[in-house]
Amino acid sequence: MKCKLLLFDLDGTLLRSDKTISKTIMLELQKCREQGIMIGVSTSRSEKNSMEFIAELNPDVVISSAGALVKYKEEYIFKAEFTESETMELIQQAREICGKDCEITVDTVDEHYWNYKIDPKQQDRSWGNSIYTDFQDFMQESLKLCVEIFDESAAGRLQQNLPDCDCVRFSDGYWYKFTKKAATKENAILHMCKACGIGTDEIIAFGDDYADIGMLKLCGVGFAMGNAIDEVKAVADQIIGDNDNDGIGVYLKNVVLEESTADSIFAYKRATLEDIEELVRARIIVLRAANKLSDDVDMSFVEQESYAYYKRALETEEHIAYLVYDNGTFIGAGGVSFYQIMPTYHNPSGKKAYIMNMYTAPEYRRRRIAFHTLDLLVKAAKEQGVSSIALEATEMGRPLYAKYGFVKMEDEMELAE
Repeated sequence: MKCKLLLFDLDGTLLRSDKTISKTIMLELQKCREQGIMIGVSTSRSEKNSMEFIAELNPDVVISSAGALVKYKEEYIFKAEFTESETMELIQQAREICGKDCEITVDTVDEHYWNYKIDPKQQDRSWGNSIYTDFQDFMQESLKLCVEIFDESAAGRLQQNLPDCDCVRFSDGYWYKFTKKAATKENAILHMCKACGIGTDEIIAFGDDYADIGMLKLCGVGFAMGNAIDEVKAVADQIIGDNDNDGIGVYLKNVVLEESTADSIFAYKRATLEDIEELVRARIIVLRAANKLSDDVDMSFVEQESYAYYKRALETEEHIAYLVYDNGTFIGAGGVSFYQIMPTYHNPSGKKAYIMNMYTAPEYRRRRIAFHTLDLLVKAAKEQGVSSIALEATEMGRPLYAKYGFVKMEDEMELAE
C-alpha cells in the first residue's frame, strides 16, 4: 500500500498551541506533494474558520464542520445540512435544556455564527471570523451546531432529545457538537474516497480528540498525537510526538518520505525452497503464541510435518509465503494456501484460498508490516484467479483484518473434536 493522501485534524494535531503550522511540517508536506501524495484537512471547524490554515496548506481535500461538508479540489462533493426549521428546533431544544443563556455556535456553508458573551477574538484570534447573533430569529440552513454545556446530565438529556443527530464532546472544554447523523469524519472520508478514486487503506490520518476516533480506525494508518486523549491513543496504529514539538514533521521526514509505508522500509521476500527452515521456525512461533504453549511443549512432530508440507506446497504453488526482513533480520511472515471444492453459484471455479501463519515480531508491531504482508498475499491469491479468500483471526489480528475488508462469517460450522 502506497500512501495517496495524508489527512490531518487541525486543532491539537496539525496546528501548534499558538494555532500555527511549523515550518518543518510545511517543508515536509511540500516534499510529500512532490511525490504525488495529496494533502487533506479533516476538522470540526467550519471551512471559513479554517481559511487561514487552508490557504497556507492549499489542501486537495477539506472536510469541515466535523464531516458535514466535504470539498475536493474546488467542488463540494458532500453536504449534510439541517433545514431552517431543524436548525431553529435545535437552538430551542438547547436553550430549554441547557439554559436560555447557553453559548451556541452554528456553522453554515458560508459563515460561522456565535452568541458569545466574550468576543472570541479576545480568547483566540483564530475565531476572528465569527459573526455575532442572539439566534432569536435565526432562520438558516446549517451544517453543525455546538453548545457549551457544563452539566453532563443536561448534555445527556439534549442528546436523548436529538436522536437523529451525531453528538461528540470536545475534550478541551464543555462544548458538544451536533450534526446530522451522517455527518461524521469517517462518513465524509468515504464520500471523499469515491470522488478521489482512492481506498481508505491508502490514507494516513492524524488526530487527537474524540471526533477523530472513527477516522483513525477507518483509514489505512491512524496516528495519535502525543498530546491526544487516551481514547484516541487506544485505537491508533501508532503514537507520534505532540503537536508543539513537530510530531508530524518528524514522522513525515522519517517515514512518509521513504515511500510512506513499511513496503519500502522493510524487505518482503517471496519464500522459496531455500527458506523452508525460516518458514517452519515462524510457523512454530505462531502456533505457540496462538495456542498459548510454553517453550517446553514438544513441537517436533509439527515441525517435521510443516517441513514436509512447505517442501511440497511451495514447489507446486499450493502455498505462497512471504518473509519480512529488517536489514537481514527476520521480523515477520505470512502465507496463503490454495485448495478446491465443488463449484458453487458464487464460486464457479471452486477455487479457495486460506491465509494463515501471519506473524510480526513483537518489537515491530503496529508498523503496518502485517497489513502489507496481508496485501501481498491477497494480491497473490487474486493473481491465481481466486476470489474466495478466508482466514482464521485471533483477537489481536481481528482489527487488522476488518480494516482490510474481511468480515465475520456466520454460515459455517466445524465438527468438534
